[in-house]
Amino acid sequence: MTTNKKCSVLVCCLVVPILQFAIACSPSRRNILGEQWVIFPAERAKEMRIGSWLLSDDQTIDYWSPSKKDILALEDDLPDFLETNTILFDSQKSSILDRLDGYHRQYVGFLLVGRKIIYANYFCNDMGIHWETEYVFILDGGDCYFQFKYDVETGDSFDLRINGEA
Repeated sequence: MTTNKKCSVLVCCLVVPILQFAIACSPSRRNILGEQWVIFPAERAKEMRIGSWLLSDDQTIDYWSPSKKDILALEDDLPDFLETNTILFDSQKSSILDRLDGYHRQYVGFLLVGRKIIYANYFCNDMGIHWETEYVFILDGGDCYFQFKYDVETGDSFDLRINGEA
């Protein structure tokens, strides 16, 4: 192999992966992905118009990007929050807490009356949707699908919603 070809191969092997990594790590566009969860950054949530499903049409929706630390705080509070709302899970076959590890999670940050809120979307069946990049919005499905809001400043979870049964 000639020296020019060796250099070309070396450049392709080194430069292309570095460029791909730099593009993938762009902070405003990259989803933060955990094993079973994803944080949609503000720009992506805005593109998907997720807030239009959460708030009334006459409200201006401002997004922000939650951090992994914010999500871990939400997750730490979740068992207590679900325990205090077990009556809403009356049709369940087993405790939602027993099945919690089987749920995928999506997180979106938005401002509600100036407060940083995380909208948490939990689901046990993604219905073939690429949940790591697309928001999962399913009607019905029972307690396989539930959502709630979390106030980052106060650490309070609220507005638990569980899908109905069809």
